[in-house]
Amino acid sequence: MPDAGVAEPGRIVLEVKARALAPGDAVRGRVTLRLGAPLVAARLVVSLEGRRRSVSGGGPRPLTYRQDLVWRAERMLDGERTFVDGQTWPFELLLPEPDPGGGPPFGQSPFPLSFGVVARLERPWTFSLRAEAPLRVAPRGRKP
Repeated sequence: MPDAGVAEPGRIVLEVKARALAPGDAVRGRVTLRLGAPLVAARLVVSLEGRRRSVSGGGPRPLTYRQDLVWRAERMLDGERTFVDGQTWPFELLLPEPDPGGGPPFGQSPFPLSFGVVARLERPWTFSLRAEAPLRVAPRGRKP
């Protein structure tokens, strides 16, 4: 929650056309900025990220769970400049095909890889704006 008296710089609206996909499919959507005032930023990027749950501990130590980033494909939508309210950028990213050898990004693990789209307006020396949309990815012929 923001501090009282501190104006929020704005937010990113991330729209993804289809959320149930198969490996090799294109993820399409758009990024729209909702800003209270013009913002100077280093760049606007959208990325497709794969995360895998991992477990550590056991025995005398309690089990702990976390999500590790194991794969990322990033596309820059715009470079350094002043961004204003209402600007929109379309995007398209391709989901990876599984490696026949079991290598990244799918690999062998007891936990499946979870995918999501992340949009970031990267601002120097302050907080970046971020939005995230989860995806359901399953092999063709199986429901995600």
